[in-house]
Amino acid sequence: MTYQPQKAIENQPLDQLPAPMAVACLGRILLSIQDGPMRTTYLKDRLLPQTPQVMVRILACAHRESALGNHQAACLLEVAIDLLVRTGEHESVREEFLASTLELCEHGVWAIFQRNDEDDLRWVEAEKLLLNPPKGSLAEKGETLGRRKSLARTAQGDLLDRLLMDPHQDVIQNVLQNPRVDEDKVVRLCARRPVHPGVLEVVALSKFRTRPAVRRSIVYNPACPTPLACWLMTGMTRADLKGVVHNETLVMGVRDAARQLLIQKQL
Repeated sequence: MTYQPQKAIENQPLDQLPAPMAVACLGRILLSIQDGPMRTTYLKDRLLPQTPQVMVRILACAHRESALGNHQAACLLEVAIDLLVRTGEHESVREEFLASTLELCEHGVWAIFQRNDEDDLRWVEAEKLLLNPPKGSLAEKGETLGRRKSLARTAQGDLLDRLLMDPHQDVIQNVLQNPRVDEDKVVRLCARRPVHPGVLEVVALSKFRTRPAVRRSIVYNPACPTPLACWLMTGMTRADLKGVVHNETLVMGVRDAARQLLIQKQL
């Protein structure tokens, strides 16, 4: 009988691995890949060939583990949201996946990956901000988008404050790379109402996303898309989650997801 070496965990089929091991395997590899499209491509190749039930089992485990502070699970969940929600390229897969989450009573996972009419309405309303920018912003003064993006990386003082008011997410993406932007400025930016949902998404994917005050400011904003809020809540404290539950300005899907996370943190 010849010796058959055991396959490396990374090469084993996901449907044959216990969910925690699959989460650890995927999360570890994703963290080793540079943040960006390559992560999404890797997860697409590994996750999408699985049945919806296997996908739910793995991502439900990642949801629970990320709520407990597991960085590998949080990374897996973030890339899965990019793959299934933000790209909009795999709608049929997402719909089958969502149906399985409800069949398996994983309502917290369902909330992260679903879209609803209220989210669509937010985006429609937000587009009006681009046509009617906030008073005092450079956009309101008629400055071109290209010029605003160029100034954003190096601006300071009053000019920086005006750029932080910009309604366009591309400008904010550059502003967040400005060394003069600190946590307090980002918190005020995310608390602004009205604000374009795309601006909140850009902040949530920036280096500031690990700051509890920034996460809280994004989630507490009614303009925050439901999937984004549900993902950010996995890293929030019990006190912050209770604040979400009792915040009547937020949609019921977000508040229900916060209740589910509170239950998980008690287990």
